[in-house]
Amino acid sequence: MRSFSTVLLIVSLFAFQTVSMAQTQAQEKSQTKTSQVSAKTIRQNMMKRLAELDKLKASGKIAEANTGYLVWIKKDTAASKDEKLLIDAENAERKTIYSAIAKQQKSTVENVG
Repeated sequence: MRSFSTVLLIVSLFAFQTVSMAQTQAQEKSQTKTSQVSAKTIRQNMMKRLAELDKLKASGKIAEANTGYLVWIKKDTAASKDEKLLIDAENAERKTIYSAIAKQQKSTVENVG
């Protein structure tokens, strides 16, 4: 099970790799610049959600599956609309990160997540 800080570390590593790619692949400069902005935005978004996700995790409502995504585990209570949106946003950005890493590593999203 991955911790939130592990995911943030992965995001930071992704951002670092993006910067490194920009230095060595001048012909992909505009695409890399977009990736840098995306990685920075994703990291900021994840940091904004972290406190609320930590609360949900501490209350036993969510957990991280072995796939690297958040899942609702509180069987006797349904997620509120806001909780579902929060979890969905986090998982969508995790998928973006995992996809980028998988592409760089010539692997699959499932292997990265």
